[in-house]
Amino acid sequence: MADPQDVNGPGNIRRVDERAPIYTQARPISIGHVVLFVDDLAAMLDFFVRRLGFAISDTYPGHAAFLRSRTPGSHHDAFILSRPGRAGLNHVAFTVSNIHEVFGGGLAMSRKGWETDIGPGRHPISSAYFWYFKGPFGGSLEYYADDDWCTAAWRPREFERKPELFAEWAIAGGIDGNTRRQLRAA
Repeated sequence: MADPQDVNGPGNIRRVDERAPIYTQARPISIGHVVLFVDDLAAMLDFFVRRLGFAISDTYPGHAAFLRSRTPGSHHDAFILSRPGRAGLNHVAFTVSNIHEVFGGGLAMSRKGWETDIGPGRHPISSAYFWYFKGPFGGSLEYYADDDWCTAAWRPREFERKPELFAEWAIAGGIDGNTRRQLRAA
């Protein structure tokens, strides 16, 4: 069950007389999206859009496309990137309830010995908070929350491929999973 987390802000008080929960792990709600390297971007885009009925949310023209399976819906259920000769799975992303669960889940994975690939951080194109881990299959696994919700009014944009569009901010190597609070709890 999703926990959207009531967050207080100036002029927007949503949590009254109660403390915010502390997340000691993540509980994924669903597989949120997959990211695929593809040999032929045009053919794969045609397959997703014409045959499967996906909508384009945003693109890196000639290089990649963010695709959603339904409208209204999350910013993307699939992201395809052109990598001729290196087709395969880049990563699988798991939806969690909120940014606090991204951090709690990331710290728990780190504490269990899973190596951070990158994160925590925030994607500016989909607005999602993320934390990536190196997966046992050679690709990555991602916890993420708070991505854009697209209706028929959403207008896809074309973006130039550059690092600052992957992450507005991100912590290389992750955060040490052995915080004082976590060590005391163990």
